[in-house]
Amino acid sequence: SMQIKFLSEPSQRVILLLALLFFTLQAWLFQRSLNGAHSPVLTDFHDYYIVMGLALDGRAGDAFSWPMLKAEQIAQTGSWAFMSWAYPPPFTMLLAPLGLLPIGLAYFVFTASSWLLFQSALWRLVGKATAPALFITLPALLINAKCGQNGFLIAGIIGWSLVAIRERSSTTGWWLGAMIIKPHLAAGIGLLALFERQWGAVWRAALAASLLCITATLAFGLPIWTAFQTGTATTSAALWEGLFPLERMTSVFAALNRFGLQPGFALTIHVISVVAFVSAFIVAAKARLDRDLFLAMGACVTLLIGPYNYDYDMVTLTLPIGLMLPYFVARAK
Repeated sequence: SMQIKFLSEPSQRVILLLALLFFTLQAWLFQRSLNGAHSPVLTDFHDYYIVMGLALDGRAGDAFSWPMLKAEQIAQTGSWAFMSWAYPPPFTMLLAPLGLLPIGLAYFVFTASSWLLFQSALWRLVGKATAPALFITLPALLINAKCGQNGFLIAGIIGWSLVAIRERSSTTGWWLGAMIIKPHLAAGIGLLALFERQWGAVWRAALAASLLCITATLAFGLPIWTAFQTGTATTSAALWEGLFPLERMTSVFAALNRFGLQPGFALTIHVISVVAFVSAFIVAAKARLDRDLFLAMGACVTLLIGPYNYDYDMVTLTLPIGLMLPYFVARAK
């Protein structure tokens, strides 16, 4: 059950109120950025909004072509920033209706609803450790809110996945299937479900992901998948060439590349590291690690597998921190 019981807790109401006030301010700033006399400095939600407009115009495939997306950025805002689009078509489809709203209201609806999903999952998962866990990851929370990224949404889906796995709920697979919108962050949670022998979650996840992909195909047409392949190829090439801000990225690959290692060597070490992380996870599964620590380990592993992770993805780190805090407190001197 996804009842929002956390709103009966005074501290959670205060946290929610503060978050909504911050989102209101950011919504106003986003609206002003497009209505002002000067070209704005583009952030992620500007890119989201432009893609929404393309999708509503029947041009969703153009979003995956960087030259076309850049031209659209310039046409709509007077400026541009390298932000190639490589999200799967289901995510593009889910965003599209927000393009009917002004950018400020679209930002508020997207961010506030994502935060509600995230905060409710965190409260259900860690209880009174919610507030200190949020405080510890405050930089990631602010970065995500400032740029309008999907960190709250992904952390909310992962959080409810962890809740479902711990409670052995039949909803586990549906939450996992929803991660088709950002599949490289689903691996560790999928392993958790397998280690917990929740076999039904596997086919439900496959069914949910398939339904989302079929719906996106019906909405945009079959060529959207060819366009998506182009977008992922562009993003991979840009990552390989160091065109993304590596200092904001959180993977082993990005860290080693940022400090001078050649991309091929950095990726090799990244893959070796992933094998080590997953191996440690398997050992923990066989050792029957305490349930909450095991869930926390799964959330950490899922953040370490992909080479393409950003600071806003670290919102998900709030979940394992909240799970581990009682163990730190019990041992503190």
